[in-house]
Parts: sequence; structure tokens; C-alpha cells
Amino acid sequence: MPSEAEQAFIDLIIAELHLDKAAATGALALDELHPKLYPGEKWWERIDPYNLVMQQACQCIIGQLYGNYIENEHRIALLLAPVPEAGLTFDERATIMETHGFIVADVRGLIADHTSLRTPFVSAAMIEVAAYQPLTKYWRREILARRSTA
Repeated sequence: MPSEAEQAFIDLIIAELHLDKAAATGALALDELHPKLYPGEKWWERIDPYNLVMQQACQCIIGQLYGNYIENEHRIALLLAPVPEAGLTFDERATIMETHGFIVADVRGLIADHTSLRTPFVSAAMIEVAAYQPLTKYWRREILARRSTA
């Protein structure tokens, strides 16, 4: 269990990830993309928001929609790329998936920006794991908002 100072640092970094905006961006992208892949189907109807776990390959948004995040990440990144091309690098795919709220990317750069607040007991991995909880919450909010207006 992190100390109060460690938790404050974790919360600060997570806030800077803007996960709420990323989930909203991803949801809007799926509003356009999913009907092209599955005409007449609404993506948010295929998601079980109560079993949604963004950190799990089969229970995340991509996993519930298309089978498994690991197997479909490249295809979805290509479809979301500003200029779709077969040669996306790992970093380009990660940036696309992060921008659309499907993953929490590497937070080491943000940690480096806050060296005066950093504590030796908080690692990048610890923050990334903690960030998936609010990311899941924001995706649930997007799903439930669409269901309530449908």
C-alpha cells in the first residue's frame, strides 16, 4: 500500500495522462469505425461494462469487441491511423492506442518531469497499473452514456 505522499504522486501522474479525454476519443473513433466493420451494430451494445477490465487483453474494449487485444492491436491501430499504412512501428501503434484510450502508455517521461516529487518506492510500472482503474471507469462512463441516449 503506497504512503500518502506516494499516492499523491501516483494521482498526479495519472491526472496528467488525461485518461478521460483518451477514452472519449476512443469511443468517438469506435462510433465511426465499428459500423464499417460490423454494419448495423453498435459497439457499446457488445461490451459488458461490468466485466470490463482495460488491463486484460480479453476483457478490455478491443478484447470484448474483436476477440483479444494482443491479436487485434495492429489491425485497429492501422484503421485509426491518420494515414493507414502497413508499416506502423511499435511506438506509432502504441501512441495511436494510447491516444484512443485503449492502453496506458509508458509514463517514464511524466515521472522524469516531476523529479522533485518522485519517491524511490513509486515505479513507472506501479503508476501504469494504477492508471488502468480510472481508464476502465472512463470507458464504462462512455458506454453507459451511449446506452442511455440510444
